[in-house]
Amino acid sequence: MIDTLIFDLDGTLVNTLPDLARGVNFSLRQNGFALHTEKEIRSYLGNGSRVLIDKAIGQKVSKSVYDKVFADYLEYYLKHVDIYSHAYEGMKDVLKYFKSRGYKLFVLTNKPCDAARKLCHSVFGDIFDCVLGNTKDIPTKPDLTGFNILKNNYHLNTENICYFGDSDVDMITSHNAQCKATIACAYGYRAATELIKFNPQYVIYSPKEILELDIFKRNS
Repeated sequence: MIDTLIFDLDGTLVNTLPDLARGVNFSLRQNGFALHTEKEIRSYLGNGSRVLIDKAIGQKVSKSVYDKVFADYLEYYLKHVDIYSHAYEGMKDVLKYFKSRGYKLFVLTNKPCDAARKLCHSVFGDIFDCVLGNTKDIPTKPDLTGFNILKNNYHLNTENICYFGDSDVDMITSHNAQCKATIACAYGYRAATELIKFNPQYVIYSPKEILELDIFKRNS
């Protein structure tokens, strides 16, 4: 019986693209690199901030140059993480529904942990049992370190976990973790055609569809 929901953050819970794009372009501008459109930056998302900045720079640079661009990005983004970012329509109501019925709610993201926690608190308050992001000790997904921290600290059973994500990284993470169900969020940053290749149990096109999934109706 499903009693635990684990969500990716960017492109799954929150449309973060406007603030991400502003942060990336700020750091590129500061360091003399070409800027990118939101569409371009969207295609760079999914594997964490370091990969995002590497793709945005778009050329081989020295470690010192890369580190400067990355540091500028992190400093700016942490200060501006919730300016234009917003929950996908209906998501707040979905979370409140499950919270009121005793489900455990978690966020597992490749976003830096401090930024993830600040954003989630700003958008959703304290509805999540835990928000876990990338740190020096928690590698980015699909590495399962973060997942296993949640599993062990909160005594979770994979047979009771439903995982939500919008990228190939999320699909791989959920499958490798042997979650009971994987839900591909095709309203996020990747098209359904990309996500279907990873055989998720469900593909949804808006948050409100979550409440209509038979896996939750069986729990009622």
